[in-house]
Amino acid sequence: MSSASSSPSTSNGESVRAASRDEGGPKERLLEAAERILQSQGYAAITTRRLAREADLNQALVHYHFGSIDHVMMRLLERVGERSDTVIEAAFAEPGNAMEQMRDHLSTVYDVNVRSGLAKVWFELIAMGANDPAMRPVIHTRFDQVLDQYSAHVRPIFDEANVSDDEQVEGISALIQAMSYGILLQKVVGYDRGHRAMLRIVDQLLDQATSVSPPTTPEP
Repeated sequence: MSSASSSPSTSNGESVRAASRDEGGPKERLLEAAERILQSQGYAAITTRRLAREADLNQALVHYHFGSIDHVMMRLLERVGERSDTVIEAAFAEPGNAMEQMRDHLSTVYDVNVRSGLAKVWFELIAMGANDPAMRPVIHTRFDQVLDQYSAHVRPIFDEANVSDDEQVEGISALIQAMSYGILLQKVVGYDRGHRAMLRIVDQLLDQATSVSPPTTPEP
C-alpha cells in the first residue's frame, strides 16, 4: 500500500493526529488511532505499521503495550462498549416510567451511534470476529452485556404492569438487541426504510406482553 493511500490526506486528519500527540499516553493514542482507522478505512487497513504511524509512535510500542493487533482490537471493543453503555443509559436516566424511557431510547439511540462513529467501529470489529476466532469470545461477552443491559430496562416495564414472565423479558430484550444491530447496520450505509414501522411493532409487542387479562369467571 502506498503512503498516499494509507495515511489521511486532509488537513483535518493531520490536525486530529496532532491533537492526539498532546493528550494521553501511548496506549490511549494507539486505541484512538485504531478507532480512526476503522472509521475511515476499515479493519483491512489495520496493520502494526499503519497503526503506529497514525498514532505517531514507534512501531515497537504496539507490541510492547498490547502484544498484537488482536489485543489492540479486543481492548478497543471493550472501550467502544463502555461508550455505547453510556449512550444507552442516558435515555433511561431521563424522567418517566419504564415504557416511556424505552420509547425515548429507541427513538434516539441509533442516530446518536451512527453520528458518533461508534456503529461503524462496532461493525468493523464484528467483521474482524467473523474472520478471526480469537476475537469471538470478546464479541460474545459484549453481546451478553448488551442483552443484560436491555433486560434490566425491559423488566421494570413488566414490573410496573405487575406481570412476571422471565422468558418474555429475555425474549423481548433479545428482540430489541437484534433489531438494534440491524437498524444500525442499515443506517451506517444510509438505509432506513421500515425502521419507524418496526419500532411501532416493538412498542405494540411490549404493550401486549405487559397487558394483564381480566380474570375469567368459571362456568357454573
